[in-house]
Amino acid sequence: MSWLPVMVADVDWYQRARFRLYLDDCGYATAEFADGALLTRLMHLHLHPLIIISAVHLPISQDQTFLTMIQANPALARRHGILMIGEEACLANMPYIVALPTTVDRATFTHAVSQVALRLSLSPHLCLPTLACKREDAVWHESNGDSPTCLLP
Repeated sequence: MSWLPVMVADVDWYQRARFRLYLDDCGYATAEFADGALLTRLMHLHLHPLIIISAVHLPISQDQTFLTMIQANPALARRHGILMIGEEACLANMPYIVALPTTVDRATFTHAVSQVALRLSLSPHLCLPTLACKREDAVWHESNGDSPTCLLP
């Protein structure tokens, strides 16, 4: 189980439901998105890492897909854990995403999500409030009523 929220995004209702059920069975808190623009806004605004599971061709606007947005914003992509579903993602050769084929099986999918959650939880630059941040050189920042973020030097 992970304390990181998981966002499942795809225009195909069946794919969203399939991945959400896999994650629900493992104890993850999930939300579904059919709208890439809404997911992109959430990624920009959310201060803490999210696990994002998205179809490669999830539309954001008429001329932009989730894949092109991620390629144009590598810093945003590195802040969150991104698993991209689709064969084109496997060919994109982006080191900061996990690419999975459309036909990914349940065991491979849930293992990949758990590895992304582990990587985010062990990030040397960010301690989330749900973890104990006990380093003396940590700096706490308050953010608009959200829980504080602990940034490590």
